[in-house]
Amino acid sequence: MSFFKRLTPESNSGQNNTTSEFFIGTPEAEGETTSNSKMKLAEIFGDYLNIFPELDSEKFIITGRKGSGKSAIAEYIYFSAQNEANTFCSFIKTRDVDSTKIVQLGKEAGFPIEEKLLFEWLILTKLISLITEDQSVNDTKSYKDLKIFLQRNSGLVDIKNYEIKEIVREQSLEVNIEYLKRVFSALFKRKINIKEHKAPFYKILQPLKEVVIKLLRDNIASGNEFYLIFDDLDIGFKENDKKSIENITNILRVTKDYNIDYFGKEGINAKVIILLRDDLKRIIVKHNADTAKLFSSYEIPLIWYEHDKFRSDENSVGLKKLINRRISVNFEKKGIPYDRNDSWSSLFKDEHQYSGSSFKYLIDYTFFRPRDLILLFKPLPRNAYDIPLRFHNAKSLIKSFVEELILEIKNELSSSFTEDDITKIFIALKNLKKNQPLDKADLITEFSNVHLEYDKEIALLLLFEYSIIGNIDNGEYSATKIYFKHREKRNEPCVLNFDLKFIYHKAIEEYLGKREK
Repeated sequence: MSFFKRLTPESNSGQNNTTSEFFIGTPEAEGETTSNSKMKLAEIFGDYLNIFPELDSEKFIITGRKGSGKSAIAEYIYFSAQNEANTFCSFIKTRDVDSTKIVQLGKEAGFPIEEKLLFEWLILTKLISLITEDQSVNDTKSYKDLKIFLQRNSGLVDIKNYEIKEIVREQSLEVNIEYLKRVFSALFKRKINIKEHKAPFYKILQPLKEVVIKLLRDNIASGNEFYLIFDDLDIGFKENDKKSIENITNILRVTKDYNIDYFGKEGINAKVIILLRDDLKRIIVKHNADTAKLFSSYEIPLIWYEHDKFRSDENSVGLKKLINRRISVNFEKKGIPYDRNDSWSSLFKDEHQYSGSSFKYLIDYTFFRPRDLILLFKPLPRNAYDIPLRFHNAKSLIKSFVEELILEIKNELSSSFTEDDITKIFIALKNLKKNQPLDKADLITEFSNVHLEYDKEIALLLLFEYSIIGNIDNGEYSATKIYFKHREKRNEPCVLNFDLKFIYHKAIEEYLGKREK
């Protein structure tokens, strides 16, 4: 028994039919991969959007709003790879590699390098690390030499941000290439055309690439598969910073070259996967002509809104399947009988106040993302509600949820707006709350009244893109229609219409309403 379990008092058996000790999961998927996690990702993960079949094709860019499940997919891939003898996987977390800083320091030291080449170096050295993990090649001389090559150049292979300045100053971005020369000569029966024992890393990319491609090609018959995952691309990203945009664009271009031109055409079982927030994608495609084609060809968008399924059978909706699985785990741990076909119906009592199902009522306060539901249920153990939960319990969950949701929204908005701009936007929305539905002119005028310096129309567009506001069409001859970005269909993009009126998302309504009291 662990130290903390020994410190925990015995749970009160009288609370068995309450939500005490209920745990639906952590907002960050990484938290569900630890050995002591109460909710283990490997046990409850489901590919409800059929992402894996798409990854098995030419596609490699997974996009989605923050909280849509990108990291959960990546962590599940990584976990599963650890349990298969012939599958090898690793992350490239850009928070650990400040490429802009490396380029700048190199320039100051007289070593001009292209950022794109740095990402290529990371991909190749990570692949070598994975290739040499294969126990079956431990005694092969070329693989032994590659391991030594990695060890001799560990500073530039496993880059740490706090060491960058030291590496640039002391190593001049040079790598020891003696053991790479040996491998190259053994594989190709010719020499690398560099006489020195050391060379700048970008000068050996071509022979390094030849070595990696040759080894991967030779690996096809063995059935080995290799996967790299780029994550954390949003950290430090700013819309008005051209370097941020160019940074991600370079990663996209290099990754496309490897996935399509080198791996795909050679039939190599390797892939580099990119996780990217969809708001960053929208910014990037505006600045570079070729990136629009990249996304149209290779993107896998995580869109959880399933309009037709919601109308016909809500139990077939991916989000409900996801949350039902997590609720079921809790009922089983507490030994409480429940409906195995729909554990939600055992947790919530449907009442007339919902004007429909409790699931549809609560989901309307979210942006249709897995993280929203996890945050919504976060207070369950603390509040120890009686099971089944009543309508007033659901209202209580919503009140707590919107506070955390707004923090996430503000974090997303920080990619485009300053902190002062975000404050002004919420003040303007609060001032206009009772006047809904709103005209474009109402919002533009109020933005001016609060002295928002950001372009007013673009600000409206961004608020629509984040589903903070939506369009409402009170058609004279048809039923009222409401359009929110997070409720768009996969093949039917929801586009802002300045000629229609505007309304707020329900969570924004709830949040601003609390500030009026």
